[in-house]
Amino acid sequence: MTGFAAQAQLPFGGMSAAKGKGRISGGVIDSISRSALEYVTISLRKAGETQPIDGVVTDGKGMFALKEIKNGVYDVKVSFIGYEDKLFRNITINDSLSTQMLGKVILAPVQKLLDEVTITGKQMLVENKIDKIVYNASADITNKGGNAADLLRKVPTLSVDLDGNVYMRGSQNIKVLINGKPSAVMAANVSEAMKMIPSDEIEKVEVITSPGAKYDAEGSAGIINIITKKKVVKGVSGSMNVSAGTRSSFLGANTNVKYDKWGFNVGLGGFGWKAKGRMDATRSLTASDLFELTQGGETSTKGIGGRGNFGVDYDITDKDNVNASVSYSRFKMNIDNSILTSQKLMSQEVDHYTRNIKSENLSSSVDATLDYKHKFNRENQELTMSGQFSNNLRPTGYELDQYNALEIKNYYEQSNNSGKNRENTIQLDYSHPFTKKLNLDAGVKSIFRRIESIYSYDTLNFATNQIVSDQNRNSAFGYLQDVLSAYTEGVWYVDDHWGIKAGVRYEMTKNKGDIFQSERNLNQTYDNILPSGTVSYKFGSSSVKVSYNQRLQRPSLFYLNPYSNQSDVKNVTRGNPRLEAELTNNVELGYSTYFGISSINVALYNRSTNNAIEAVRSLSGDTLITSYYNQAKNNNTGLNLSGNLMFGYKFMLAGNFDLSYVNVENKSLGIQNSGFNYGINGFLNWTVIDKWGFQGYAGIRSPTITAQGRSTSFYFYGLGIKRDLLNKKATLSLGVDNFLTPTQKLKTDYEINGLKYSSVNQFNAFGARISFNWMFGKMQFSNKQKSKGIDNTDLKAGDDGRGAGGGMR
Repeated sequence: MTGFAAQAQLPFGGMSAAKGKGRISGGVIDSISRSALEYVTISLRKAGETQPIDGVVTDGKGMFALKEIKNGVYDVKVSFIGYEDKLFRNITINDSLSTQMLGKVILAPVQKLLDEVTITGKQMLVENKIDKIVYNASADITNKGGNAADLLRKVPTLSVDLDGNVYMRGSQNIKVLINGKPSAVMAANVSEAMKMIPSDEIEKVEVITSPGAKYDAEGSAGIINIITKKKVVKGVSGSMNVSAGTRSSFLGANTNVKYDKWGFNVGLGGFGWKAKGRMDATRSLTASDLFELTQGGETSTKGIGGRGNFGVDYDITDKDNVNASVSYSRFKMNIDNSILTSQKLMSQEVDHYTRNIKSENLSSSVDATLDYKHKFNRENQELTMSGQFSNNLRPTGYELDQYNALEIKNYYEQSNNSGKNRENTIQLDYSHPFTKKLNLDAGVKSIFRRIESIYSYDTLNFATNQIVSDQNRNSAFGYLQDVLSAYTEGVWYVDDHWGIKAGVRYEMTKNKGDIFQSERNLNQTYDNILPSGTVSYKFGSSSVKVSYNQRLQRPSLFYLNPYSNQSDVKNVTRGNPRLEAELTNNVELGYSTYFGISSINVALYNRSTNNAIEAVRSLSGDTLITSYYNQAKNNNTGLNLSGNLMFGYKFMLAGNFDLSYVNVENKSLGIQNSGFNYGINGFLNWTVIDKWGFQGYAGIRSPTITAQGRSTSFYFYGLGIKRDLLNKKATLSLGVDNFLTPTQKLKTDYEINGLKYSSVNQFNAFGARISFNWMFGKMQFSNKQKSKGIDNTDLKAGDDGRGAGGGMR
């Protein structure tokens, strides 16, 4: 970087400001290296106040200029993570003194001042707040050029596998929010959506392992809230991302404009992916060789997706703001299977056929939101009113051709399932600070859902060569659901050490179904009172907290839909429309400590769920049927250890370890299973020399305990290098995944009522990619706070974030 020593004076004079307005300028350098510091935050405040009213960041030469400042008296705060803050007080701007030059602002690294400053009062890379762990992504300069999946690998308590699937303490049963709201992109497919969000657009990530009363009754492992920079950027800025690889490719751009009282943001992106694999499975009687059924074949998957979003933000007054947004996403996945089935009785083959199956899964979603926020004179006192409309269409279908042992076509079938999920939400939130240490939140919310699934089956009559509709299997399923809720939650910082957060949420759920068939009586109405609370204690640079909450989780269409995909008649999956809601009790004991800019987090937790929804396999003849049932009990007790070890900002090592004991029990179904789950993952980011960086990641997960056995274990790893270009506004990176083991195998074994089942899924895990990321424009920060908005997180979704039992996957 360029230093200031060669400059006789800072280039901010010589310009006359408009009457009634002025400017404050300067430059920031490191006290040790005397080099300029880029991306330092400069905050402008009214004299004696703490709330910023304007701000900028330093450019590539460490320079900054606050412009168009109205006449008055101000304080200027200069802050940069890892450095001591500096505060300039009582700077006057008037017609006779319209330009103020601060000159060289020298910041000293925190590491050199450990005996003189209090680390805990600063914004660290990782912060442990009373109800969440916060990873400040914007403070990590190593994030350039990646996507959300890359970034989440650094976040405490989280792990991300090779395909972008996100785990929290070993569980995928989590909700991912964007700026505190559900996202159409996330609803369609979490893992693919992560690849579409550039890491440069992310301000911070909040990990909420024990959600409080203000969140929807979410009984899962927790919530991830990704907060983007577009909510605070002013001026013109944006980014463009291009990535091409052997497994997937991406092209996208985001632009943000903030001018005076108006703000606009627009984003477009698209990606494609492909994968190939092979499946081989065998089922036989445990006690004899009387019966054996084998299946095997190749699978080819191709997908394409895109998203677009537009938002507008308007400051009506200094205290009133309204913003509206609309987003659209669309995903399409085509799967081609060729499955050979052979069945033997007493070692003699009695059935042999091949099915060529073409499946198509679509998802298109529209979200429209409107938020209004009013801030009162008292700091942090505000009222928010929000409305949201969401419509998600998920049609799926398949067609198959069956050939006998002589390769003669003897059967044809096609099936279509049109799924729809429509939601209308109204929400009101109020926050009232009694003092700076005592705050009360309260709110009410209504969600009105209409969920539909209409499905049909058609076969070919070979005698007439006509397609015939199968009226015995054609049907429709749908229901209406109203959720009315209210909550109150208080936070009290007793002193500099103790903090208490407690709340209660009431929810009334009313289900009316089936809206298509009166003979299905699925009407339900139930009330729940759900408490939550956290007590925290800080000492030095460490903290301890104890949390408890009770959450309710309703089954979504993924689990309820009775439609069954029968493209493989030996393996059928269908939902269960009579499922009840889960009720979960969560208890957590956590410890966090900081040393320099590094951190360690340890947590002991217990998650006990009544009526837990689990997949259960059963036999009907020689057909294996998978459906979903409420287990009597699902208990998970575990230890989680995570941390970030940093040497300056050029070397970062992050890791996560989770170990838990799981017990699943359902006496009515005769099911009981228990065992240990574990997972380990790590991430390395090292700036070897200026502008050149090295990245690596790896992880392994043990087999996961399920109701009737355990799923397969898996591992992943990757390496990459990156080069900063265009004065660090652009990044070029190269990466490879699983280069030593290009082919992986996933094995599954379990027993059901005397039947032994074993399968091996083999897939190509090797990947190579090249990516280019470019940031343009100049980013400045506005004083507007993030709107609370709408956060529908009450439904238990499918394992991959997509939808519907049988066919909505």
